[in-house]
Amino acid sequence: MEQQPQSPSHISPPIFVERSAFHENWTGPITTYDYFAAFWLKDVCEEAKKSGDDACRREIVFAVFFAETYLFEWIRDEVAQSDISILNSYFDDRIRKRGVKDKWKKITKELCTKNHIQNFNWDSRYWGPFIKLVDARDGLVHAKASRPQQAGQPQGDQPFPSRNYLNQMTPGSAV
Repeated sequence: MEQQPQSPSHISPPIFVERSAFHENWTGPITTYDYFAAFWLKDVCEEAKKSGDDACRREIVFAVFFAETYLFEWIRDEVAQSDISILNSYFDDRIRKRGVKDKWKKITKELCTKNHIQNFNWDSRYWGPFIKLVDARDGLVHAKASRPQQAGQPQGDQPFPSRNYLNQMTPGSAV
């Protein structure tokens, strides 16, 4: 059996209950939860140990996957405490399909308004690099990184992240 990565201390560990623990006549609903944030974090950390633009590319993608998954699991486990109706109030149709930047901004502001958390720190030392990270992930996933590059090309039409950008990233910078 493959060893599960350890959940970060701020994410409640999953509870696994074997089916045999339930009486065979049990008819009540059973809700199960998966914990993927810890797996994405493990993937990010593995890529951060490597060098080269291929590792940076995977590190960027995995880091943003971690950020979005962590936000959901944090709300589910710590704020909603597994109450699906509360969870759905944060991840309803108006937010579900938005990008990760919007989700982090909107949901944390709502958490502050409802006094679930104290004032969230949008310090530019952290938010700015996060925005750049998400933009780099978007460029990789949505093929902006594959755009042709020509002299005199407008900034918005240039590939991002470029191969140069990836080569200049230090391993672990996406973390």
